[in-house]
Amino acid sequence: MKRTLKVKLAITLALALVFVQCSQNSNLLTSTTNELITTPIMSNEVRPPTIEGIAWEIDTNGQFSAPLTHSPELVLFVTGTNTSDTELHAVNPLDGYRKWSRKIDGVIDSAPAYGYERIFVGTRQGELICLRADDGQSLWSRKLDDPVLGTPTVRDSGVYVSAGSVYRLTFDGEIVWNKRFGVRSVQPVREHDNVLTILASDNMLYLLDAEKGSVRNAYKVWFNVSGGVVIDYPAVYITGDNSYVQAIDIYSEDYLFGRAIRWWWTKAWLYGLAPPPRYPPGYLWQARDLGGNDAYPVHVDDSKHLVIVESRQGDGSANRFDPISGEVLWTISDHEYSFTESAVLLGKYVVLANEGGQIRTVDYLTGEIVAEYFLGDIAEGPIYLKNNLIFGSKDGTIISLAVR
Repeated sequence: MKRTLKVKLAITLALALVFVQCSQNSNLLTSTTNELITTPIMSNEVRPPTIEGIAWEIDTNGQFSAPLTHSPELVLFVTGTNTSDTELHAVNPLDGYRKWSRKIDGVIDSAPAYGYERIFVGTRQGELICLRADDGQSLWSRKLDDPVLGTPTVRDSGVYVSAGSVYRLTFDGEIVWNKRFGVRSVQPVREHDNVLTILASDNMLYLLDAEKGSVRNAYKVWFNVSGGVVIDYPAVYITGDNSYVQAIDIYSEDYLFGRAIRWWWTKAWLYGLAPPPRYPPGYLWQARDLGGNDAYPVHVDDSKHLVIVESRQGDGSANRFDPISGEVLWTISDHEYSFTESAVLLGKYVVLANEGGQIRTVDYLTGEIVAEYFLGDIAEGPIYLKNNLIFGSKDGTIISLAVR
């Protein structure tokens, strides 16, 4: 049986290679330069940020049910774990003064999103809610098919959300289009340059035209995905079990005859028997077995991400990949605690934290640790606003560290 499989793979690959050589579109990758390696974030003369100490802290008298986030002027957090006690709160980042709180009829699992002076939040009960940012006043709500997955994506063209179907809504809550992939979408949607990414129950990654909702391309995913999709321009990162990381060119589009040999080539690639598949075009690279059980992407900046790997023992590592080649540019290992699922970029330095309370300032280009600070048990954060690094502790306290 194994011999028959290898023969089929060999024949398929031979035919595929002939087709590639004959194709006029054999150069399929839209990006051939490594911008993250060659372009510094800021001058190397810039000094790393200095943490001066605790600026303020507040006891939320509750339990965080979603990651901390912020608008340009407010720190936003959610407390409560059932429909009777869920509240969305907004505090002043300078002094921790609570500006408003709003009772939410539903359970919130993901951070709210901010855009156009509005706050958008989805519930486990399948409701998308829009609030006015300055005072928390409810503007509208829209009942959707299924529970809202992840933070809504807010762009000039409207609000995108995954809730069984994938929706595009106006800022007034009107549905522009909604489409279903597989039985349902299973991860939050992400958007970049009018390309919308969808992970669906049929184990497919779909790249959509964000304005129209039409499919540009689709890719089979061969592992269990964790953490959704992130875009590290021009690559789309997918992460999952066995610390698997896969990158796909966000601008790829399918073409005639591509689907005919997609399955076998991809299988051969996964077993190391073939180069990155060109059917559909856009596969960049894959990495796995990075020393952990699970991998998930961590947002650093709109076009910069790290991949956090967590082992079964609870320890982990932070990894920076080159988005074009897949080269591991640096790794920071932690042998006691896993990293939190957020990071902050300050100039050319990224601030990471682990659940044991250790905060590290790291040169994003080199991975060099330039400063460390100990805070205590950390559950959420960091986020950065108004010269403050803000964290949520495991006992429901929000702590702000002054930075200069």
